[in-house]
Amino acid sequence: MVTSFDEEAECILTNWTMRRRGVPPYKEYFKWKDLLDSETSWERAKDLWQFEHLIHHYHDEEG
Repeated sequence: MVTSFDEEAECILTNWTMRRRGVPPYKEYFKWKDLLDSETSWERAKDLWQFEHLIHHYHDEEG
């Protein structure tokens, strides 16, 4: 199943590596455009294929 998001991403605020057996290890914390800060969300990196450019930009700036 492919996940697709209807929202437009504004930015990535941070990321988090979860290390548990059977759980995808990487998540990104997204701020969605035109939504309140309280509506930011943790999303699995593998589901964020449509925001790949934003993720690369975030990691380039971070490192």
